[in-house]
Amino acid sequence: MTDSIIKAIEKVMEESNIPFGIYISEHGEKFEMGDSGALKNPDFPRTLFYDETSTKEMYEYLESNIQPRMISQGEVKTIIGTYGGSIFAFFLNSSDHVLEHHKLAKRVHKKTLSQIENEIY
Repeated sequence: MTDSIIKAIEKVMEESNIPFGIYISEHGEKFEMGDSGALKNPDFPRTLFYDETSTKEMYEYLESNIQPRMISQGEVKTIIGTYGGSIFAFFLNSSDHVLEHHKLAKRVHKKTLSQIENEIY
């Protein structure tokens, strides 16, 4: 199932022109897709998912809030959500206003969940 979810995430990344993504399975396995070097701050993804504790805390945060969640550091913005017990996160360079980024985040999140469902079933 992990391969199917990664394939779905990669498809969304390609369609949405997103340079870097992370998938963390329900077992805590971390998979990176794309090129973090394409980000204006390539170390930003590591600040969010640097160890098992930070990943667990992120999952709890996501589960207790409306998704997708968006976190920014400078011009690097994220779109983060969950599927089952796993986390997916997209990272992109953007100078869009927060409202424009929110619209994009909602579209990408919805597309990701739909694509995962299509790959799995």
